[in-house]
Amino acid sequence: ADVPTGLTEVYIEDGATELHLGHEIYSSTSAGRGLFPQSVTKLHIGRDLVYNPGNAYGRSPFSGGNYEEVTLGDNVTRLGENLFASSKLREIVIPKNVSYIGKECFDWCSSLVSVAFSDNVQVIDSAAFCGTALKTLDLPESVDSIGDHAFAGCNITHITLPASLKRIGEFIFNNCDSLKSAEINCSIVKGTWFGWGSRLKNIVFGDSVKTIMSSFDIDHLETLVIGKNVSYIKDRTFWGDIIDTVYVKSEVATEFNQAIFRYGLYSTTVLCVPEGSDGSYSSTMPWRLF
Repeated sequence: ADVPTGLTEVYIEDGATELHLGHEIYSSTSAGRGLFPQSVTKLHIGRDLVYNPGNAYGRSPFSGGNYEEVTLGDNVTRLGENLFASSKLREIVIPKNVSYIGKECFDWCSSLVSVAFSDNVQVIDSAAFCGTALKTLDLPESVDSIGDHAFAGCNITHITLPASLKRIGEFIFNNCDSLKSAEINCSIVKGTWFGWGSRLKNIVFGDSVKTIMSSFDIDHLETLVIGKNVSYIKDRTFWGDIIDTVYVKSEVATEFNQAIFRYGLYSTTVLCVPEGSDGSYSSTMPWRLF
């Protein structure tokens, strides 16, 4: 039967058992893009949902909605693949028991400006927030995995990546043209996160960072801070045209290959080191080249 087109509110009651939504329930075009008609503006989901995201229309039963308000109950532990993709919701609060945010969960929710993460989120899968309007990103220390393109195309201006992160995919901040500063605290930095042509101006590698194996091919960095425990930086890591100032926090200089920086930077960049450590840096590569 067709879903009544005047429906404005849907409430899926709270419960500990999963709610299974069969493929045939939401495959009819009479129900709009997903399970419910476009007239629904208020939605509450109170339990985990099981559905086939790869149905004939290539979406979840809740994608493409005109939701003005979406609430999630505390019994929800995971948000499935493309759950709210291409919907018009503006904000979402991730409840305390959610540990997994699925692939393309909020993909191209172009009006989504605010996400409040719970302290239990562990996995943010590929393209989960790709193409949203997020301006701020406050990731909890519980997050240990972020998938490819997870926040690509967002309006984020600053990011802090927690020390808890163990896996970070490729191009997670690709095409984030408003992103100007990044604080990175995960112990191993590996992969291409920001994409080519990034407009980042400030990068801080925290004291928990030990290995830097990414390439930051950024045209003009204003400040680069290297934490005191970094022991390895691969060649051609900082290969942009301009870096105004490099701050190194270790009191004892660590030797790296001179090719970690573009050669021309040694004559134009200002190097700042801890007070009393000038002698160590003036005799150690590549720092003595500055």
